[in-house]
Amino acid sequence: MSWRERLEDPVDEESIHRIWRGIETRRALRPSLRWQWPALGLAAAIGVLTLVLWPGEQPGPLTPNPEPATAHITGALTFDDGSRITPVEGASVQVLENSGEAWRGIVSEGLTQFEITPNGPRRWTVEAGIARVEVVGTAFAVERRPNSVRISVDRGRVRVVSRFLSEGSTYLDAGQSVEVIEPAEAPSQPADDVAPPSEETPRVRPRSAPSFSDRLEDADDARADGDNGRAERILLEALAAAPEHPQRGLAWFTVGRVRLATHNFRGASSAFDRALRENVPAALREEATIRKTEALYRAGDIDAATRSVADHAARFPDSPRGAEIEAFAADE
Repeated sequence: MSWRERLEDPVDEESIHRIWRGIETRRALRPSLRWQWPALGLAAAIGVLTLVLWPGEQPGPLTPNPEPATAHITGALTFDDGSRITPVEGASVQVLENSGEAWRGIVSEGLTQFEITPNGPRRWTVEAGIARVEVVGTAFAVERRPNSVRISVDRGRVRVVSRFLSEGSTYLDAGQSVEVIEPAEAPSQPADDVAPPSEETPRVRPRSAPSFSDRLEDADDARADGDNGRAERILLEALAAAPEHPQRGLAWFTVGRVRLATHNFRGASSAFDRALRENVPAALREEATIRKTEALYRAGDIDAATRSVADHAARFPDSPRGAEIEAFAADE
């Protein structure tokens, strides 16, 4: 069976959970070409055919100025396409994905201004805890507070997604704004004034902030429910909140698995690469290398995939899975 026919990962869930437990105990108008032959003439038609048959180089990651590229934006930053991110009031932005197809980041508490160049090739997504902003080309601001997020649009249009919005999402045009508020839990009553639990007076249990492992378990639950989008958001927020956590490698590995399942192949290759760079457990290092190679081939990045094949051969020279990884190239 070729990799095109296989959607399931060979690493079973029990193995992943076993590794988790071991660590715990050790410490994704399309432009149409409408040729007007009489007006354009044969020369123009040949020109169009040339563009179709010989496409330009696909865009790569955005390059920020000043260099070097950073995964954590704390000051005004302008990218090579003219887009600009400006954190103020002590805010910052953690970059989670930066490719030719997508840019994604998480804003911290405070105010962050975005100016996104219109009609670019990338999908821009800004995560703000209880809300997500999906962008094409616009200027807007995100003000994140502990229990609320305000999005204000100066130019263009955005889509705001949140489970705390009445219909789950809303669109904002220039001059519009929305504030998403997370309802506060009911305050606890004094001990001698607590009514017995009933259907009319449910008891509210105080909750502490979820740990890194709690969030990963929540992500596993979301994946089990078939909600890969929610699982990815949980994982990315956990990673943004814990820049030094020892389980980051395993969390990035799981992000890669989610993105493979949703056919976000470029994002998957980036996640598996992060997993390898952030010390994914030894038992998953070869699997992460193989899945990264698969994602690169499925994304069409043959040069990078070829380098990944060589990397696998160097890291695991005696691996019986060498034929499996080389089969990705054969299927192409």
